[in-house]
Amino acid sequence: MTADEFFDHREDEFSSLLETCEEAYDKGELDQMRYSESEFEYLLDYYMEDMDDDILFILSYMAYDQHPYSLDLLIRYCEVLIVQMHHETALTILHEKQSLYPSDKDIMFLISRAYIKKLDPDSAYKYLDAAISLASEEETEMILTVAQDFIDVSYFSSALELLKRLERVVPDNQDVINDIAFCLEREGKLQESLYYYQKYLDLDPFNENVWFNVGTIYARELLIDKAHEAFDFALALNSHLSSALYNKAILLTGEEKFEEGISLFEEFLSMEPDNTYALIGIAEAYFIKNEFSKALGYYKKAKLYDIHNPDANIAIAYISILRGDYDEAIEHLRSMSSPDYSDFSLISEELAVAFKKTDNPEFLIYYIMSLYFLNKRDLFYIYLDILLEHDSIWLTKLYGILPVLHKDDMITKHIKEKNDR
Repeated sequence: MTADEFFDHREDEFSSLLETCEEAYDKGELDQMRYSESEFEYLLDYYMEDMDDDILFILSYMAYDQHPYSLDLLIRYCEVLIVQMHHETALTILHEKQSLYPSDKDIMFLISRAYIKKLDPDSAYKYLDAAISLASEEETEMILTVAQDFIDVSYFSSALELLKRLERVVPDNQDVINDIAFCLEREGKLQESLYYYQKYLDLDPFNENVWFNVGTIYARELLIDKAHEAFDFALALNSHLSSALYNKAILLTGEEKFEEGISLFEEFLSMEPDNTYALIGIAEAYFIKNEFSKALGYYKKAKLYDIHNPDANIAIAYISILRGDYDEAIEHLRSMSSPDYSDFSLISEELAVAFKKTDNPEFLIYYIMSLYFLNKRDLFYIYLDILLEHDSIWLTKLYGILPVLHKDDMITKHIKEKNDR
């Protein structure tokens, strides 16, 4: 058998292995299969690359269970446990194996990663340094991986500490430079972040994602012309970079260049048709232009994908009240999920008008909510007293929509005093 024939045979063998594995998974019988160590290694590598977490979790446990003396399969199982947030289980296994393999750098490294998921950076540093001392040639790869783990749990300062340390060793490593810039951006150190992004672009001026990040920082700094320029660079490198299209559309609508902004939002939607943020971006552009019919169309499209979206529901309710369609207004106000986020400044006055015109206590409830979130406490108590004069069912409904009121001692005391009079 020639070398080519051998490799073709192996490829056919592993293709068949994948087929039988997935058939067993679909039937709910995967845990009954048995594989050799090399077969498990192939399957785990494949599904790690394929990002299929469910199959990966089952296979990694099976490998650990069927080949308990394989250190390589144990390492893979613990890595899957850590990635899928089962870090306590991973730590238990790894600490047990550490006593048997005290000089194994992979065990030390995975213990470090598990402690990050446990939000224990000091222990993570300790085991990372132990792993590096055992395999100094892998320092860059290890630190980059651990830094990414810190980023995943939003410990940006911890990631930066490691990355800055690594920068002294490999000052021109693009991954290190990019990760430092990203962490600085997340910490709000925008000028320093820009310095590192520019340092990256000096090494590789053709990275559209870095140009996008630069544009985002300029936009946050209100350097609009520079933001447009950076987004344009990103789009010149990749015309289908949806994030750059979206942010540039936001800039244009913010500059009241509505038609240009809407056009870019539409281009973005051709790639992500169910993106509610873009649909609402178009709706808000038409809303500001007082083209309410067009705005309604896009708000309602957004609701097709997110029926409880507070921006869409409030805007539709607002337009409905202006048009005197109070039933539709109530319908959309009821559709809101977590009203603690909602921006009631748009609709607050209209809710008061709707209550006065309809004498419907449900409008009063939403008006009281708007006063609460807009921190207009004097008016809040005045209209709360008006609500208390109605049937108690309306106070119960207010509590149901706004349970935070139960935790406000001043409001609870006020209601009790009002009811005792």
